[in-house]
Amino acid sequence: MTKSFLPLACLGIALVACEPKESVVPDETPAPGFTLSQDTIAFGAIELGDRVQQVIQVTNDSGRNLTLDLLWGGDVEAFSASEEYPFLVPPGQVDLVLGFDPQRALDHEGSLSFVEGDDVLARIELQGFADGPALTIDPPALDIDAG
Repeated sequence: MTKSFLPLACLGIALVACEPKESVVPDETPAPGFTLSQDTIAFGAIELGDRVQQVIQVTNDSGRNLTLDLLWGGDVEAFSASEEYPFLVPPGQVDLVLGFDPQRALDHEGSLSFVEGDDVLARIELQGFADGPALTIDPPALDIDAG
């Protein structure tokens, strides 16, 4: 857990000194009772225009329903999830389908954080490569007459 100090706003006429107020920034470490089957997905190399999917298992052993938001980071337009969020995860295990559908030919990296309220419960790293179609020029040479 990271701690930082923020100045406390001082209001009032006869106030002599202000004490700093401690704020807490949540860690991105897995929460007890919540796990993912993987912490990284490497989708591999695909042709531009193709789509691949992988299933991860989301396990909720907290004994209560969790309402989760998904926070995307990195190359967000290349990755997707099967659930609309926020989504409910009851106690037990559910499958979540993650997709890779890149629109540009290059290496793609991103992340997906599972958040309840202000708490990051888990995070998964996402990677993939999109290879563009072979470019063919026909005719192989152009003769442009400037005259």
